[in-house]
Amino acid sequence: MHCGRTRHRLPYVLVGLGLVLGLRAAAWAQSGSTPSASGSAPLGAATASERPNLAAAYYHYMVARLFEGRAELAGSGKMASQALQQYRLAIDADPHSSYLPVQMAGLLFRTGRTGDAIRLARSVTREHPDSVAAHELLGEIYARLLGDGADSHAGDMARLAARQFRALTRLRPNNAEFHLTLGRLYTVEGDTANAEREFQTVRHLAGDTAAAVADLVRLYADHGEMAKARSVFASVPADRRTGAMYAALASAYHDRHQFAAAAAAYQQAVAADAGNPAYRQGLASNLYHSGQLQAARRQYQWLTRAEPGNGRYWLRLAEIDQHTGQLQKVRMDLAAAQRADPGDPAVAFFRSQFEESQGHYARAAQALRDVLQGTRAADGHYAAQVAHERGLFWEKLGTLERQAGHPGQAVTAFTHMRRFGRQSRIRGYLQLSSTYGHVHQYAQALSTARAGWTAFPQDRALAVNYALLLAGNGQDKPAVAVLQPFVQSPAHRRSAWLALAEVKERGKHWGGARHALQQAAALSTSNAERAMVQFMRGDLASQRHHYRSAVRDLQAALKLDPNNTLALNDLAYLWADHGVHLRQALRDIQQAVAAEPENGAYWDSLGWVYFHLNQLPEAIRQLQKAVGLEPLDPTIAGHLAAAYQRAGQLPPAAAAWRRALANWRSSAPADYDSRAVSRDRKRLAQVDKLLAHRTRD
Repeated sequence: MHCGRTRHRLPYVLVGLGLVLGLRAAAWAQSGSTPSASGSAPLGAATASERPNLAAAYYHYMVARLFEGRAELAGSGKMASQALQQYRLAIDADPHSSYLPVQMAGLLFRTGRTGDAIRLARSVTREHPDSVAAHELLGEIYARLLGDGADSHAGDMARLAARQFRALTRLRPNNAEFHLTLGRLYTVEGDTANAEREFQTVRHLAGDTAAAVADLVRLYADHGEMAKARSVFASVPADRRTGAMYAALASAYHDRHQFAAAAAAYQQAVAADAGNPAYRQGLASNLYHSGQLQAARRQYQWLTRAEPGNGRYWLRLAEIDQHTGQLQKVRMDLAAAQRADPGDPAVAFFRSQFEESQGHYARAAQALRDVLQGTRAADGHYAAQVAHERGLFWEKLGTLERQAGHPGQAVTAFTHMRRFGRQSRIRGYLQLSSTYGHVHQYAQALSTARAGWTAFPQDRALAVNYALLLAGNGQDKPAVAVLQPFVQSPAHRRSAWLALAEVKERGKHWGGARHALQQAAALSTSNAERAMVQFMRGDLASQRHHYRSAVRDLQAALKLDPNNTLALNDLAYLWADHGVHLRQALRDIQQAVAAEPENGAYWDSLGWVYFHLNQLPEAIRQLQKAVGLEPLDPTIAGHLAAAYQRAGQLPPAAAAWRRALANWRSSAPADYDSRAVSRDRKRLAQVDKLLAHRTRD
């Protein structure tokens, strides 16, 4: 019964569709023979001499359109197959038609049968070279594949599409859209001259359309011809400039990091089309990058109202508020971002960075764990790039746990990161050995370094790490043997000589260290590389207590590279230790701390400068930060003890001296300084004696 009702209703449905589709059917008048959709064989058995049965063709075409419409509405593959069958019957009835196979090829493409669609459309262009519909469909298919395909095939698809649109511009020379598309395809091919010609043709045919002007501006800008880009834009009368034109110019400025000029152009785009979120977003971004933070904030606030579900705008507001020191607003922005898009890992990642910047390492670690948990694949499998990113996140989590004073959790994170590819494994070994060394577990640090070097013997970073740990444990000769292959490698020779210099220095082989630095200096080609050699010379002189030589070498390093934080730190520390140039020392070490705020040694030097400036409360604050970052460093603990003692805070001074001595006991053999240990024992005895007197009094 159901089938019967459908059969009886069909003619009436077709009559209704005929009112809509009559114009399409009229295109058959000039049609010719058409090949099969499945290959080169004809779709119908009729020959070119047979007269077409237009009534049957029209009927089957209308039924095909009916099934095609139903297939698109219901997503039905069965309906699509029935439509294709009806198209075949229509072509059998009118084998001369070019229109029918083009319609069938379009359906084949829309249902995912791209190869069949291309073969059918190509055959139509061969037999009907003047068929606009066939060339347009084939060009559209290639253009779609250009947008969807891999970069390696982009050039091929652009050439194939351009061939079809060249035919279209020949057949319809006054069609501006065809010329515009051809110009864009030439742009993809890198054919600037032909692209320029097509865009200028569009301007001739259609006037200063937004698309033609914008594409010309982008074309010139992409080839570094900003003067031509500005000239094209300026040639359009001011009252005919559109938001799209201003946006194209703004984008060109943005790509050249001319953010202020880009912001000014986007401001004009917004004035032309105030409700366009893309223009607002471009304006906000370029205001931000050009340092106009309050103006950027106003635009991002507008965007949060226009697109309340986009949490990224709230994140940028959080960045702005962090830059301007409005920390409470940062937390409010992050809460709004979380409400807007609860599943966005970027929110938790930014929260982690923010908490880290405030020194809240445990909170930062928890936020990063939320990111990793929220993006975890159920089956544990990830694409290569995603796996690499997860390895980086796990590494960051490990460093946060280490800074929070949780070495066990840091070890867990660094162990886990080794699951995510070769580079993550290498970095995992390095971080694990560093973590064990950080807590003075030198046996585990050395065994982990050895395991990494054994697994990846060609990796320079692992070899250097292993060699330095060997040297730190007094095993100089094995350390040199590990580095020797890299000294012979042209790609690694300079860095290997630097590592050898450090190995020799740790073993107090001063002559060998100087020789290694001479070799590294001869291989250095940039100021930054030369500055590193000079720094290491200064460090070597400092270790030997050659104060003047150390200062001279460190100053030479800073002359070559004023931003070398290692040299800034060492020079400031030396001056503080000798009580000279303290104001310059303060400026230098503040620069180093600003560049690397997580470096405990730099905070120690800052505190030591304040100590010698006799600003004891500030010295204690900075040294406490240093101890928090490097809790097992005996020198830092001793500096804090000295600051407490001079400030008259004897109980914490005694505790800090005891911590320093305990840290010396667990130090690596190469780091142990018997003179410093003797000095710290005497100072602890002095403090204990003073405390005993206080108790008696």
